[in-house]
Amino acid sequence: PAHIHLVIKAPGYQRLQLQVVFDDDPAMDDHWREWATREGYPILKLESTGEKFQSGRLNIVLRN
Repeated sequence: PAHIHLVIKAPGYQRLQLQVVFDDDPAMDDHWREWATREGYPILKLESTGEKFQSGRLNIVLRN
């Protein structure tokens, strides 16, 4: 499935590495949904914001 890799670092917090996958991706079958859930990777639901654009929101919490 299509995905984005994120590595998030901030002083005083644990480094966080994620793969964000997309809910409406045709390749997101049951296997990949189970994998993303098991690994703790977010499955982002996108919304149309115009003819050519989509947006989604992902809240990230860092641990210290």
